[in-house]
Amino acid sequence: MGHDRESEEWFESDLKPHEPMMRAWLRARSFSPEDVDDIVQETFMQVLSTKTKAELTYPKAFLFSVIRNISYSRLRRKYASKQVYMADVETVEFVEEQPGVEELVVQNERMELLSRAIQSLPKRCRQVVTLRKIYGMSNIDIARNLKISINTVETQGGIGIRKLREFLVRNNKEGHFGNG
Repeated sequence: MGHDRESEEWFESDLKPHEPMMRAWLRARSFSPEDVDDIVQETFMQVLSTKTKAELTYPKAFLFSVIRNISYSRLRRKYASKQVYMADVETVEFVEEQPGVEELVVQNERMELLSRAIQSLPKRCRQVVTLRKIYGMSNIDIARNLKISINTVETQGGIGIRKLREFLVRNNKEGHFGNG
């Protein structure tokens, strides 16, 4: 029973806090709300069934590795299962409703690069940029949430955006993040 309690505490302290970022990561890849719920749950179940706290030095990195693999597997299955039968060809409209595989791969590569760029930021810049750009919070809400001044939010946000652009230039990629 002690092991279950320890696993529960580990889940609550080291894994669960990353759920909002996991959900944002999946939404950025255009997964439906139902798929987001399923993938997050499958990720947590897989991590909890295969790893223990002692085995994971970087639980966040492992979580995102697992969620990336699960989401890519779902995309592969989704595209592999799509078939168009000859009898249906006359009724099919040739308007692509969803991005193609190539476009999804490019989007995923861009998101991976952006994720690495955000992770490279100093802690305070990373917090401000994440809250502003990913969660859409206002400067006032960020200041309240982080218990810092609005001026600090604006300064750290500006520094963060500049450093993101520099990271992307160093990696020969272009990106547009706006001015703040």
